[in-house]
Amino acid sequence: MDVKATKLKKTKERITVCGLGYDSPNPILEVMEPSIDRKYSYPYPTHNYHLRDRRQREIDLVTIENEFLKVSFCSEFGGRIWSALDKKSGEEMFFHNNSFKSYEAGCGGAYIGAGMELNYPQAHSITNCMPRKVDGVENEDGSASVIVSEWERVYRTQWQVSFTLKPGEARLLQKVTFYNRSHLPGRYRYWCNASVPLSDQFRYVYPAKIGSEHGGANIFTWPDYLGLDRSYNKNISEILGLYCLDPRDNYFGYYDDGRKFGIVHHADYHRTPGKKLWTWGQTQIQQNRIAFLSEGLGPYGEIQSGRPINQEHFEFIMPQEIVHWDEVWYPVKGTGYFIQATDQCAVSIEPGPKSTAVIRVFANSCVSGITAQLKIKGRTIATVPVKLKTQQLLEQEIKLGRASAADLVIEFVDSRGCTFEKAGLKGIGKNIYYTSRITLGKTLYDQGKYAEALEELNLVTRFPANFGEGVMLSKAPSDARLNCLKGFCLKKLAENDQAQRCFEEAASEHHKVEFFEPKREDVNKIRFYQALALKELGLEEEADRLIDGVNHYRQLKGLVPLRLKLEDEDLLAAADPAGARLKITEGPEI
Repeated sequence: MDVKATKLKKTKERITVCGLGYDSPNPILEVMEPSIDRKYSYPYPTHNYHLRDRRQREIDLVTIENEFLKVSFCSEFGGRIWSALDKKSGEEMFFHNNSFKSYEAGCGGAYIGAGMELNYPQAHSITNCMPRKVDGVENEDGSASVIVSEWERVYRTQWQVSFTLKPGEARLLQKVTFYNRSHLPGRYRYWCNASVPLSDQFRYVYPAKIGSEHGGANIFTWPDYLGLDRSYNKNISEILGLYCLDPRDNYFGYYDDGRKFGIVHHADYHRTPGKKLWTWGQTQIQQNRIAFLSEGLGPYGEIQSGRPINQEHFEFIMPQEIVHWDEVWYPVKGTGYFIQATDQCAVSIEPGPKSTAVIRVFANSCVSGITAQLKIKGRTIATVPVKLKTQQLLEQEIKLGRASAADLVIEFVDSRGCTFEKAGLKGIGKNIYYTSRITLGKTLYDQGKYAEALEELNLVTRFPANFGEGVMLSKAPSDARLNCLKGFCLKKLAENDQAQRCFEEAASEHHKVEFFEPKREDVNKIRFYQALALKELGLEEEADRLIDGVNHYRQLKGLVPLRLKLEDEDLLAAADPAGARLKITEGPEI
C-alpha cells in the first residue's frame, strides 16, 4: 500500500476570545518571593487583570496531518497543541476548546484549559498564554515535525519540544530538549499538561498504588480509597490534584467507556517519573468555573507527565548542560480499561462469562514478530501471534478452565525470544525487558559470542551515552550483575580499560544496596556479583567479607554456603563444597 507523506500546512480556526487586559507594572521578583509555592515572574509581566469582552476571531494554527491523525498548534497561545483529532473515529485526543478565556492562575497569572500546554521552567509557566516560536519542518522520511521553542528569561536557558507525525502511524512522537547556555546553574520543573474531556464513564489509567495531593499532606491508596474506585472521575467529588508516588511503569492515560476511546502516554519512567491528574470535582461552584472556561463543551480534567515526581520539587540544569528525552502520545479504541502499554500498542484483559477472558491489543503502528504468551501460574495455556496494522484491534477469547481472569498473565515475547512486557489484572504491569536482555546476554557469553553478548547488555542501559559509560538502571537490583557481566565481556574482547570501569561500577554498588530496600534474596544476588567484581579488581578481602554475609544468611535458611571461584579468565562461577560448578547461565542458588 502506498503511504503518503505527512502534510504540513497553515490553517485557521474561529473561536471566542476574551482579552488578557493590562500587564501588572509590578512583576514578582524571586528575592521577594523565594518560596517555591509562589509564582515569581520577573522579567516577564504578570497578568492580574482579565477582560470579559467576548468576541469572535480567527486564530492561526500550524498543522501536521497524515491518514490517521491531524494535530494543530497555536503559536499565539504558548505554542500549545490546540487540537489532536483521530480522523478515523472523529474523536479529539485532548480537550479541544472553542474559546480563549483566561483567569488568574499559574506563574504568569493567566491560565486556560485547552489542548496540551508545555511548562518549563515552572508548572503552568509564565508564557503559556503568550506567543512562542513554532516552526514546521518536512523531513526526508516523509514525516513532518512541529518544533515549539523559547529562550526563557528567568534563568536564561533554552528549551524546545518537537512533535513528529510519521506516515502510516497513529502516534505523536515528542522529543524534549533543554539547554543551559549560561554560566550559572538554572532550576526548573517540567510538566506536560494535557486537558482531556470528562464524563461519568471516564477512567484515569495510572499504574500506581499510592498517591498524594499537592504538598504531600494527604497520602492515600490508588485507585481504591475508602471503598470507592477513584479512577472513575464520577467518584471524585472535590478538586483533586494527584501525584503517583510509586511510578513503576512507562505508561498512563485515560479511557472513556462511553466514547470507547482513550489515549496513552508512554515514556521511560526513569527519565520522566512524574504522573499527575487534575480534576475540578463535582461541586456546583467548580462546574460553574468549567462552564465559564469553555463555550458549553462540558467538564474537562488534566493528565500530566513530569520530570519530577511532584510539583513541589525543582531540578537543576548545570552550565552548558543538555537534558533530553522522548515521549509518545497515541489514541486507543475499543480496548476498554487497558492494563499495559508500550510505545506501539495497548493491552487489556476483560473477564468474560463461563471461565473465559477476552484479551485485546490495539496498535498505533504496524506490529509484527511478537507473540503473546498467556499463562496461569507459570503454565502457558495459549499462544497468540500479534501481527497488526496501524489502528487494528486484536480481540481473542481465552478459556481459563477452573482459573479466574485475575490469574491470567500476558507475556509479550519478541522474535528473539526476549520477554519485553508482562501484564495481569492482579497488579500493575512491569517492564521486564532489561532482565530478559541480561539473560540473553549470559547465554551468548556461554556460547563464546562475546561481542553479541555485549551488544545485548548495552541495550539494557536506559540512559544515553553522554550520561557516561556504566550509568545503569537507577535502583535496579540487576545493576551489579549487569556491570559485572559487561566487564567480563569487555575483558574477553581485550577492552581492559572499559572492563575495569565496569568492575569498579559493579563493586561500588554495594555501598548503596540498602538505599532502595530490596528483598533480602535480591540483596544476596547483588552481593554475589559485587564480590566477583571486587575479586577481579584484586580486593579479595572485601570480596570475602561480602560472601561471608551471604553465607550467614544461607546457613540460617539451611542452604549450602557458596565460595567464589575464578578460573583462568573464564566466566564467573560459584561452586558448592562438593565441587559442582554452577555456570552463570543458571546463577547462584541464592
